[in-house]
Amino acid sequence: MFDKEYQLYGKHAEMMFALASDSSGNQRAPESFFGRFLDVFLVAPLVGFLYQRKSPVDSSSTASPRSIFAEQIISERDRLMLNYRLITLLDEKKTVDINTRIGKAFREADQELVAQNLETYYAYVRGGIELLYEKLIGTTKNEEERIGNMMDFIDEFSELFKLMDQSANE
Repeated sequence: MFDKEYQLYGKHAEMMFALASDSSGNQRAPESFFGRFLDVFLVAPLVGFLYQRKSPVDSSSTASPRSIFAEQIISERDRLMLNYRLITLLDEKKTVDINTRIGKAFREADQELVAQNLETYYAYVRGGIELLYEKLIGTTKNEEERIGNMMDFIDEFSELFKLMDQSANE
């Protein structure tokens, strides 16, 4: 798990390209909010999960796929595993007991279970990419609007955490 190249297709590939610079780290446009595709890949599942946004693979677009190289993924495997386990533990929190969720998050020998968990995880990645794109870039026409979008998104994200903290204390 998290030891090989990962590819995004269709609209998600286009959105990731707009959010990040190219895979070698070269800044390509003012709307680049992330330094690398890998940075988007690290943040997107958390954003997707927090906003409860999943998205299926987009096979309708003819956009070129975008890859995150295996070396990059392997170099961040610990953080990716943490994200994967957190999301697996917290997903279905209201419907599945904690012991079952712990087993799902840490049982790596069961390849079928891991494949199911990864599909959920990647659905949150795609949903997070969509949300980041919509919130940060959307229909903006210039850098000033993008900066405003970023500030609005940070405020919204902060409010989301306040609401989550309040509900956890109740």
